[in-house]
Amino acid sequence: MPHRTIVASEPTGAPAPPFAACFGDFVQPELLSRSAVGSRLSRYAVHPLKPPGGPMRLRFLLTAALAASFATVSAAQNVPLTLPRQSQGATVSQTIGLTDVSVSYHRPVVNGRKVWGALVPFDAVWRGGANENTVLTVTSPFTIGGTSLPAGRYGLHFMPTATSWTLILSRQANNWGSFSYHPSEDAARVPAATRSAEFLEHLQYSMEDPSDTSVTLTMHWE
Repeated sequence: MPHRTIVASEPTGAPAPPFAACFGDFVQPELLSRSAVGSRLSRYAVHPLKPPGGPMRLRFLLTAALAASFATVSAAQNVPLTLPRQSQGATVSQTIGLTDVSVSYHRPVVNGRKVWGALVPFDAVWRGGANENTVLTVTSPFTIGGTSLPAGRYGLHFMPTATSWTLILSRQANNWGSFSYHPSEDAARVPAATRSAEFLEHLQYSMEDPSDTSVTLTMHWE
C-alpha cells in the first residue's frame, strides 16, 4: 500500500489513502503587513512536505535508559505496580515569533493492523491519537486553513473518508478522545489532501519549516 502525506489544501477530489498530514500555517497577523496577511489567509497549504528521495535530513535519536527492578512484594504491603501505557504520551512544540505552539498527544502503534478504514474508520470523527484528547495549544491569536482563532487550547480531531480528510479544532479540549465530540463546539474545520510519506509505526506530530511568522503542523502515521 502506498504511503502518503496529508497537506491542508483545497480538496482535489482525487482518491488517496491518507497517511500523514500537513496542515497550513500558524500566522501572527500583527507581524505581517496587510498585503502579506491577505496573501497568507487566501491559501491553505504552505511549506508542503518534501517527498521521499529529496535532500537528506539529519536526525538525532534521543534514547532514554530504562532501569527495571523486579522484586517480590508481599500481599500485605499491597503496593500497586504502575505499567507504561501502550500508546505513549508525547508533546511537540515550536516558538514562532512571540507565539508558542504545541501539540500534546498519545502515539498509537500500527502493530501489523490495517489502520485507515479499519482501526480508524472512515466517515467518523477520530481523536488524532489515543487515550485523552489530542490538544493544540497556541499562546497568541493565529490562523489555520484561512480561519482566524484566538489564543487557547483546542481539541484536535480528524474526519477521514475514503477520498479526503478534514482537520477539526474543537473549543472543548478536555474530553476523552472523540467520544464526547459535538460539532456545535467546532472552532475550525480545515480540508486536507494526501501526499507521499514513508511508513511510520508510531503516530507522530511534528512542526515543519518554522519561521518568525508561521509553522506547518504535520501528522504522520502508517
